[in-house]
Amino acid sequence: MEIANPIYDVVFKYLMEDTRAAKLLISSLTELDVIDLELRPTEYSTEDVYDGKYTVYRIDFAARVRTPTGSRIVIIEIQKAKFATDIMRFRRYLGEQYSNPNNTYTSERANGKEVKIGEPIISIYLLGHRLETPTMHCPVIKVKRSCIDVATGEVFGCQDPFVEGLTHDSVIVQIPELAQKRRNKLEMLLSIFDQKQILSKDKHTLNLCETVYPDEFNFILRRLLKANAESDVRKKMNVEDEILSELESWERQVVKLSEKTAAALIAKAEAQVEKQQAVAETQQAQAETQLAEAEMQQAQVETQQAQVETQQAQADTQQAQADRQQAQADTQQAQADTQQAQADTQRVQLEKLAEHERAEQAIAANKKMKAKLKELGISDDELEL
Repeated sequence: MEIANPIYDVVFKYLMEDTRAAKLLISSLTELDVIDLELRPTEYSTEDVYDGKYTVYRIDFAARVRTPTGSRIVIIEIQKAKFATDIMRFRRYLGEQYSNPNNTYTSERANGKEVKIGEPIISIYLLGHRLETPTMHCPVIKVKRSCIDVATGEVFGCQDPFVEGLTHDSVIVQIPELAQKRRNKLEMLLSIFDQKQILSKDKHTLNLCETVYPDEFNFILRRLLKANAESDVRKKMNVEDEILSELESWERQVVKLSEKTAAALIAKAEAQVEKQQAVAETQQAQAETQLAEAEMQQAQVETQQAQVETQQAQADTQQAQADRQQAQADTQQAQADTQQAQADTQRVQLEKLAEHERAEQAIAANKKMKAKLKELGISDDELEL
């Protein structure tokens, strides 16, 4: 299996953007039970000789790791080549993490007052070179603190906030010492950095035997396989090579200069890096602001859409009510028309009945008159005369 070389900053960043991969790597190196983590990559940008600006020069990672016993700050430094300024740069970055007010938590004292306490820090260094002390040449070195009673030699735990806030443990990985070493699961995992497996002349690709890795590491191999297929990743690796070559050339020139001149150049370079970092942080803040504005606008659009839908529903309800009222009015009109027709029919019937009664009364009166006249001896003929 051909994978992208994770010793490159851009590839390592691509790998660590996968939360599952970041959890596995950090938990394996620190032996912490990682419940959750928050990755905070810091990128320093440099000019690309091809087409503008690429952020490939240096990438530092800081992660807030949540464990069953609390949260910790884990910082990760990956360095391909050895430079004279490495240690000072590492110290400066470590100092920034100690002084960062975001790397604190609030604790309540016995008197009820709340105070901010620095979160414990663990530093991880992935070095593309060996340490200077030959007796320390091994793949992974853990630097663990010990709290000791000087008089009795008793060893205490280091969970006190004062100790945790001002000292830290470290893990140092010497990548050259990983060559063909697979003695435990951690070394098997870290073998993805083994530079003895380089396949191409440009050192961009490693050739791994997928079958020797446990199934639980397959997703990391697949992630690096995917990175190897990304043209943008490979292009940035080329830029990293050119920048590294320029830095090595620059350091050789610095060595030839006087100590005073070299110090001035280093200070200038560090100032430039810090300036570029500030620009990157500003750009990140602007991007976050723009994202927040876009989300707010989207929320407003959704709110307006909901209002339109509500108004439409209300209009539909009102129309339905109007239709029902019209139907009721039509029904009432029909009932009124029916009642009017019934009243007209009854009136006609009453008129006919009254006329009939008047006719019968006239006939009866006539008969009665004739009978009276007959009693008086008046005949019908005489009555007609």
